[in-house]
Amino acid sequence: MEKIIISFYILFLSLLLVACADLTEDRDYVSSSYEIESRDIITISIPSEYEQIEEIPFLIKKESVLICEGNFTSKENYSKFIQSLSKENIIEDEDINKNKYCLIKEEGQYKAFILVNNSDTVVSIKFYLTLEEIKEFMSRIKFVSNKSTLALSGKSEEFGF
Repeated sequence: MEKIIISFYILFLSLLLVACADLTEDRDYVSSSYEIESRDIITISIPSEYEQIEEIPFLIKKESVLICEGNFTSKENYSKFIQSLSKENIIEDEDINKNKYCLIKEEGQYKAFILVNNSDTVVSIKFYLTLEEIKEFMSRIKFVSNKSTLALSGKSEEFGF
């Protein structure tokens, strides 16, 4: 009986440790939510050393320097745009944090498109960073979608740049 109690105690402490680790990770992020015309609510979470300007198009800064700006579009607009590009423009095409991610270089400018999981919305981001800085940043940013039951309030354009 004593072994069972000790086993449960160890299990309880392990679960408590995992829960605390998850809370710590979320505290290191700041989030902003945007209601889009598609009735999606897209939440963008970034590490706390960055600053997110909550408007559409959204801006992200680090140490008061603009590193990227983003907007929202439909999967249809995204598909048409990607099909119009040559394959040499596509730098990466993979999944990051359960979302499809495509990084392109067009006219010397890096742009990313994130097809948010469980959503009809694509986040488009124009970067003012090097390729290495973009990859590091994109490995840490999080995108989540929820459907809205509220009136539409967000405004998006084809890519908004």
